[in-house]
Amino acid sequence: MLRSRPWARWLRKKGDAVEALSAECPHLGCRVGYDESKKNFVCPCHESAFDLEGKVLYGPSPRAMDTLEARVNDGVVEVKFQRFQPQIKDKVEA
Repeated sequence: MLRSRPWARWLRKKGDAVEALSAECPHLGCRVGYDESKKNFVCPCHESAFDLEGKVLYGPSPRAMDTLEARVNDGVVEVKFQRFQPQIKDKVEA
């Protein structure tokens, strides 16, 4: 896993493609971290946990981690940064 800045997101290589997940928890927007020992993502604010695909394992998060558009362009990872409304079941841009 590789986390990059300036906006928090998690990146994962899948074959020749790259997948990106927002590191903002869909519950209240806290920063989601990676728990190496459990091999999952965890929100420290209210203990939501997500698998490596971003699906909710447990906790109050109303939806999975938000996916972001990502691509590799001439060896550079490009991610379209978006923010989504917290506390709702559907992924709606803020």
